[in-house]
Amino acid sequence: MTRTATRRSGAVAGIGALVASALVLAPAAQAATTVNVTNAEVKPTAAVYTAWHQGYDNNPTGAKVTVKGLELSNGPSQVIKGYADNDATIAPNAANRNFDLASKITAADFTTTVGTANLQVPLRSTAIAGNQFATIRSLDDDGSRIKLTDEWASSKAIGSIPANQPTPLRDIIAALGPDYKVIGFGVQSDKPATVTDITWDGTTYTFKEPVVQQVSAAKFYKFSPKSGKITTKNTVNVYVQVTVDGKQAPRGLKVDGYAKGKKVASGTVNSIGKIKLSLGKLPKGKSTLKVTVVGTDTIKPVSISRAVTVKK
Repeated sequence: MTRTATRRSGAVAGIGALVASALVLAPAAQAATTVNVTNAEVKPTAAVYTAWHQGYDNNPTGAKVTVKGLELSNGPSQVIKGYADNDATIAPNAANRNFDLASKITAADFTTTVGTANLQVPLRSTAIAGNQFATIRSLDDDGSRIKLTDEWASSKAIGSIPANQPTPLRDIIAALGPDYKVIGFGVQSDKPATVTDITWDGTTYTFKEPVVQQVSAAKFYKFSPKSGKITTKNTVNVYVQVTVDGKQAPRGLKVDGYAKGKKVASGTVNSIGKIKLSLGKLPKGKSTLKVTVVGTDTIKPVSISRAVTVKK
């Protein structure tokens, strides 16, 4: 998979270089799958843990997917994708340990375009008291590659390591002992941030809401001179009204004008969704006049045309 240079936040910055070097050494083994995640797939609570979901119950509106990416807001916000095997049962001798945590984290990757976010890994271990659940997260380290010497923190005490204490990742993993299981992965931020993708376990999850395109329409409402009275000496002006989804088009929407197949004018609609285009002088005979609403990422283009006869 080809990846472009992007800005990364916290301890995950620079992982793209690690992934790229691995591709050179073992392209077949490193080929990744890409899956797009939309806003409808990110649930407001952990009621369905195996879905992408907001991990803070008191911030159900703090995560949404837009055309810009996964936007985290309203204070601490975290989005997790959980695994089905997430209960407190932890078999001895690493019998149901699903990942080698050290290799999984150092091969992970994500991209932020706004703010700062952290990689987040919820897990269970016999070394965690009570419900045996905790979430470990990366800490900001000026954008260096994830290494086992990087400092991370855990939401709960793990063995002798206190909760929320910056600790080398290798020490946290060692404190988990052999009997643990990873129950999800995701990102977290205390302040507004936008995450465009997460790569985990060979799959790149992109966050982007599909653009819903609006339908544009246009109609001629005036010709000057009037059709049938155009001569070779006249400058032909056409007046067009543009609508988008049945409503007045937004000011500034671009419109082009064509005469006999050539673009001869261009302009933007005014504050009431109308535009006047001067198409110049036309040769004697029949000419087809065309006007095209150029469109945008969210507005579909449309063209209308009218045949006119030009007298000498």
